Amino acid sequence: MHVKDELLLYLDAHRDRYVSGEELMAHLSLSRTSLWHNLRSLRSGRYHILSEHGAGYRLADSCELYTAPALSARLQGAAKEYTLDVRTALTSTNKTLREMAKDGAPTGTVLIANKQSAGYGRHQRVFFSPNGGIYMSLLLRPQLDAARALTLTTAAAVAVVEVIKELTGRQAYIKWVNDIYLDEKKVCGILTESALTPNGQLDYAILGIGVNIFAPGSGFPKSIQNIAGAIYPEDTPVLGQRSAFLVALLNRLATILPESDSPYVHAAYCKASFLPGHTVTVLRDDGSEQLAAVLGIDEQYRLLVRYADGSCDALFSGEVSIRKMPSILQKSEEDAITSSEKSKKAGTKAAKNRK
Repeated sequence: MHVKDELLLYLDAHRDRYVSGEELMAHLSLSRTSLWHNLRSLRSGRYHILSEHGAGYRLADSCELYTAPALSARLQGAAKEYTLDVRTALTSTNKTLREMAKDGAPTGTVLIANKQSAGYGRHQRVFFSPNGGIYMSLLLRPQLDAARALTLTTAAAVAVVEVIKELTGRQAYIKWVNDIYLDEKKVCGILTESALTPNGQLDYAILGIGVNIFAPGSGFPKSIQNIAGAIYPEDTPVLGQRSAFLVALLNRLATILPESDSPYVHAAYCKASFLPGHTVTVLRDDGSEQLAAVLGIDEQYRLLVRYADGSCDALFSGEVSIRKMPSILQKSEEDAITSSEKSKKAGTKAAKNRK
């Protein structure tokens, strides 16, 4: 670890007070000149370090350490095996990590960016990625059948929902298969991309997660402002909320991903899913649309639906959009009752005519 990183970590661990130059020199084995040089270098960057004559130095309350050493130092248990790589900006963490994977990057490599210029989700849709959010991709080389790679996405969705509950006390929900909603707004998108070996086995998987921690100061773009939301209200930013969320998420991912195929993850996913019971529009690959009532999610994470004609289907992939209208199931039941009542009335009328 570089001296500047050690200096930052020590100041971060003692935010409640000023740390004297003598204490810093003793802890880091630095001369006064070397300490002054490192402090000046940090200040010339983006770190706001306060100083007070006769007292020493401390990090400003507005200074959040979002660096690989600072984040790694807070990881626990299995997450300590992760190798963090934090960048100021990238086109896309998934795209960059895919190139790193091809070059032999080890499992557990986590690539994090403060912002993305070309972030994307499913079907290459643009994922708005300004400063202030969490944009990360995790490289995995699991002993997992390629057909079950979807469980990495569903386990990650459960992890995000659990961390939101842990840190905010609020319940988030999953929109099949990879979006997280809070207060009816999308706050997180998950995209897993994988590569196969020549014999069809899973070579590696890249789990990409984007979380809107705060709403951007200028607001979300018009195209998504009615859809996108954030974990924390824009007017109540608190020091360290972004790093705390990321650390908690990495800690949870490290424990839940090895159990991604477990009944617990499936049950938790189904419990947090909000589509069952709703009417949705199923968007086909050929561009056609069809209304369907969502019945549930099976053990393979297929969305079980019933169409207006009574036929059923199990969707393994695809797009669905929720409709603000009564469920087709409810409508079918109402139609059945109406038909039954009409039949009874018709029967009564016929009996009277016979008399």
